[in-house]
Amino acid sequence: TSDPTVASSPATAVKPGEAPVLVLDGEFMSAGMLPYKNPANGKLGKPSFAVWLNTGTTQAPYYGSDLQRAVRHAGVLPGDRVRLVKYPKHKVNLGHRVVEMNIWECSILDRA
Repeated sequence: TSDPTVASSPATAVKPGEAPVLVLDGEFMSAGMLPYKNPANGKLGKPSFAVWLNTGTTQAPYYGSDLQRAVRHAGVLPGDRVRLVKYPKHKVNLGHRVVEMNIWECSILDRA
C-alpha cells in the first residue's frame, strides 16, 4: 500500500495554511541548469535547475528541482515580475520513487 503522507506530485504536497520558508519578488531573467553553488563555502556542485531573479538589490540564481515545474506551470517569460515561494521539504512521488524536495510556487505579478 502507498504511504498516505506522500503527495502524488509536488503541486499537491503543500498543505493549506502552511508557512513558506522564503518569499522572493523580482524580475525573472532566465532559467536553466547551473552548477549548484554552496552558499556556505562557495564550492560548486552538480548541476541543478536555477532561476535568475533580479530583486532590485541583487541579481542571483535560486536553485531547486521543483522550480522548473513551478515556472513552467506559471508560463513565465523573461522580464515578467514574479513571486517565488519556497516551502519546506515534503515527500513526493516522482515516477516510481519517493523523494524529499522543497516545493516551489511561482506566480506572475506583472507581465513584461
